[in-house]
Amino acid sequence: EQAAEAAEGAKLKEKQKEEFERKADESKKRKRNEEDDHLAQIMAAAEKSREEAERKKKEAEQTKAEQPPTKQAKLDDSTGVQVDEHGQRIINLKAVQKEIWLRHGTIPMKRLMKIFDIKKKTSVE
Repeated sequence: EQAAEAAEGAKLKEKQKEEFERKADESKKRKRNEEDDHLAQIMAAAEKSREEAERKKKEAEQTKAEQPPTKQAKLDDSTGVQVDEHGQRIINLKAVQKEIWLRHGTIPMKRLMKIFDIKKKTSVE
């Protein structure tokens, strides 16, 4: 009887061990699948972002090609100065700031007027 009980106990332990290993294998498989799913989601999101960026780039190129060229100020490559179609320097905040910076922070109004070829202190408007 004791031998039969010991054999049954051994069979029971063996079944429990097999059940435990089976559950562990299933858990590992599920974990791998979850990891694969997570990676697949990341890859899908990256692909979607890439396609969206390409679509936006194409749309921007098409709208740029459809728009007529605007009249832009020419930039003198040697000095970086903007001039209009008549060859006059364009007065904007950046140009004035650059001239002041080039003169170490101070510049008399007379000199500034000569640089931008201004004859009167009043505006043309």
